[in-house]
Amino acid sequence: MAAEVRKGKLYVYRKRREGERVISEYVGGSVVDLMAYQVEKEQREREREKVHACRANVSAIDAELDRASAMVDSVVSQTLASAGYHYHRGEWRKKKCRQ
Repeated sequence: MAAEVRKGKLYVYRKRREGERVISEYVGGSVVDLMAYQVEKEQREREREKVHACRANVSAIDAELDRASAMVDSVVSQTLASAGYHYHRGEWRKKKCRQ
C-alpha cells in the first residue's frame, strides 16, 4: 500500500504486480485507512525479518552439513585407498594385481 497526498487530500493505494505492470487499487482516503496501511507495512516488515532469520538458520545448518559431508568423504577416501582402491573417472576401483 502507498499513501499519497494529491491536491491536499489523502489517498491510500494498494500496489500489486501483474506481469511487468504495476496496478494501483484505491483503498480509501481517511486517517483510518492510513493507519491500516501503516499496520500492514509493519506486519510485512516483521514477516521479512522472520524469513531472513529462517534463511540465516538454514544457511548455518547447510554449512554444517557441508563440513560433515567433507569429513565423511575424506574418511571414505582414506579407507578405500588403504584397502587397495583408487579413484578413477568418478569411481573407486580395485587396483589390479600384477605378477
